[in-house]
Amino acid sequence: MVKKWRSAALHVILFLFVAVSFIAVYIRAGIVRTRYDKVELSKGWTVKLTRAGEQNIEILEDVDLDEYHVKGLVRGDWFVLSTTLPEELPERPSLRIRSAYSVMDVYVDTQRIFSCGYDEYDKGYLTGSGNRFIALPDDSAGKTLKITVFIAEENAFSTINPPVISDGTHEIVDYLTERQLPLAVALSLITAGFAITVVTFCMYFKSFSIERLFCIGVFSLCIGSWSLCSYDLNLLFTERLYLKSYLEYMSLYLSPLPLILYFREDVERRERKWEIRIYFAVVLCLIQLFVVAVLLNFMNIAHFPVLFGPYLAIILAVVCYAAFLIVRDAVGEKKHRLLIWGVVALLAFSLRDIIVYAFVRFSKIAGTQGEYRTYTAAGAFVFIMAMFADFINEYRRTVSVEAENRLLVKLAYNDVLTGLNTRRRIEEIFKEIDEEGKNFAIMQFDLNNLKQVNDNFGHEKGDELIVNFSDCLKKVYCNGESIGRMGGDEFVVIVPDSANYKVDATVAALEILVSKVNDMTETTKISYSCGFCYSDELEHPTAARVYVEADRRMYLEKEKYYKEKGYGRRRSD
Repeated sequence: MVKKWRSAALHVILFLFVAVSFIAVYIRAGIVRTRYDKVELSKGWTVKLTRAGEQNIEILEDVDLDEYHVKGLVRGDWFVLSTTLPEELPERPSLRIRSAYSVMDVYVDTQRIFSCGYDEYDKGYLTGSGNRFIALPDDSAGKTLKITVFIAEENAFSTINPPVISDGTHEIVDYLTERQLPLAVALSLITAGFAITVVTFCMYFKSFSIERLFCIGVFSLCIGSWSLCSYDLNLLFTERLYLKSYLEYMSLYLSPLPLILYFREDVERRERKWEIRIYFAVVLCLIQLFVVAVLLNFMNIAHFPVLFGPYLAIILAVVCYAAFLIVRDAVGEKKHRLLIWGVVALLAFSLRDIIVYAFVRFSKIAGTQGEYRTYTAAGAFVFIMAMFADFINEYRRTVSVEAENRLLVKLAYNDVLTGLNTRRRIEEIFKEIDEEGKNFAIMQFDLNNLKQVNDNFGHEKGDELIVNFSDCLKKVYCNGESIGRMGGDEFVVIVPDSANYKVDATVAALEILVSKVNDMTETTKISYSCGFCYSDELEHPTAARVYVEADRRMYLEKEKYYKEKGYGRRRSD
């Protein structure tokens, strides 16, 4: 007990050391990282809004984008935003601006310096959402910055992130540095998820452990991909926002499926029909919803963002259902207790994000969407770590149970002294032979002198005699025959297919081998009686009847042996 406690304490100390080390390095990196001059263009904007199908233009002057909120945007609405750039700008100025499901043009005075979304909109694709980095002309200071936005999706946004101007040489590096923690989490989840998924893919559904590990891999890959896109870290791989948005939504919409499949084995093991029906109804519903969402998007009937609200409610319901399964197993079967902490973290962070998202999107007094940061990825990361810990714990338990079962089977089917089949296993082989319907043969052996050896030399020598004879049987009958110890000094050999099988020849080979073994021993010389019977010798043969006949013939030979030795009738061995 003390040794186990010390081992657990050592693991805890090691974990804390590693965790504290990583946290210290991260904090230190956050302190020493270089900060470059930035200019946030939040105030002094002129906003012109033209609603689709209307001629009137809504004009607002001196708008603070941190406080600006617009509702009810539909496809076809036009925004024109303009402001005067500061007289002093950073060297090599770069403009960071967020595009949200829109077609966008950026002008400095009358010069168009950037445009995006036209190709995607013309082809009916999802235009995507994310940050754009635009190089400003060196002489932009004091000029008019104008941004035109054509809304391509219903309710594309409700607030506008203030554009930011910074030194273009360091802008991307600084942008990623500010998001180094979510970047590290996302890349870790993607790397681990991809590796696990690839390794377990070919072995999926081969065993309970592989299936669960596969589910962890897919869930980790989905959450990691979604986190990478939701934090606009796709810049490491692609600047195409529609690809980023496809990956973001498909990863999010797919993630509930591997989460639910993780518990399939537990649900089926309980064998409760109503629970199994509910479970597979949920699985089937998730598959259908994902397929429908993908088809609607790529057929340009309804893009992914349109379905985000309903799907968010579905994901939350699935997480609650998973929490129910976890709590039920933890309370009723003492399983998945580690997952409770993970699901609590996931639910807490998810609820926080849903509340903040709704507040930012629909509240008139809310700030910009730039203030909204999702923490669901952090909760999912904790949950995935809990899944790994739970998988290891359950795997260890499963391995222990399987090892115990194998030991019990071995004790039931393998004779401890000789390693031969036990009577129980031989009886099962009898049933198998009867089902096959082939011709077979059974040989019955019985030692003649076991009692004499036990009385004269002790039971240890008697066991030696039994082992020596069983070794002889193993060496002779090694071509598909089944050998068993029926108890005491009785042995049986079963020939499952006796066509062209010569029992006499094997009995003669056994006699030669036994003679050689007897020449090398003084006390435990082997003497045995044998009887055998072919199944086609009987009119209605079964394994049990053939065995009885072989046993009868063996006893006839034993009686003959005792008469030859001058013992009269066979002694009780």
